Amino acid sequence: MMWAYEIEQSLDRLRRYAVFACGSASAGDNVVDSLLTSLLTEGMPEGPASAEKLFSRIEAILEKLDTNSNGLMAGFGRWQLLEPMERRLVLLINMEGFSCEAASRITGLPVSQVRARMARAQMRYADRFPARVGLVGVEGSAREKMGLALRKWGHSVLWSVKDGRAAPDQALDVPGLIIAVGTPEEDAPVDIDPRSNYEGCQCLAGLRTSLGSAFFGPVIVARGTTRRGRLDNRVWQVPVADIAEPDQFRRAIASALLFTA
Repeated sequence: MMWAYEIEQSLDRLRRYAVFACGSASAGDNVVDSLLTSLLTEGMPEGPASAEKLFSRIEAILEKLDTNSNGLMAGFGRWQLLEPMERRLVLLINMEGFSCEAASRITGLPVSQVRARMARAQMRYADRFPARVGLVGVEGSAREKMGLALRKWGHSVLWSVKDGRAAPDQALDVPGLIIAVGTPEEDAPVDIDPRSNYEGCQCLAGLRTSLGSAFFGPVIVARGTTRRGRLDNRVWQVPVADIAEPDQFRRAIASALLFTA
């Protein structure tokens, strides 16, 4: 019963890990299907149920696959420049929140190799990690909470503005990431051009004028109640509720920083 519960709780994480490791939703789903089949035919891992053991099993499947095709990684920016093991370590540590020691147990690599490969992968993202973040539409206690969460993950708040317009005497430095927070009521119809979800977000008014063409980084737009994922090659949308949920917030930031060109 405990394993059944652990599998149910970990299934979304396992699928996300497999999809981003493979670069394809269908390939990732096939990996998860293989995992579930092996659990049924070969039995559960020994000892108490844990997500770490499930990730170890899916890692063994991924290790046998050719996930180094740049064609599969098209649209993922510099992510496609990483080696397959580097991608998986970044996913385990930055996306799923495992420690280097846990990632070592999952992959079978010595901890020293995990750290060395992570350092090499992070060189590709030297301008992204840690991120200097611009906040739009975040005020008061919400800003303080977001600032604390960002610092916990190694990032920092560069500036915070109410509606995307800098004060007359305030010049906005160019951030590495912008997080714009709207309201749950700002949900957009699903049948419109998804880019207008970004362009029509009231909390972003004037931002392009303030930053001009100097900003090339990713944007996370939190608005509405429906998850829509990636809107274009730079803009990611999440429901407002995700901002208050630490794991969801951390994953949204990691996705935007890792997979934006």
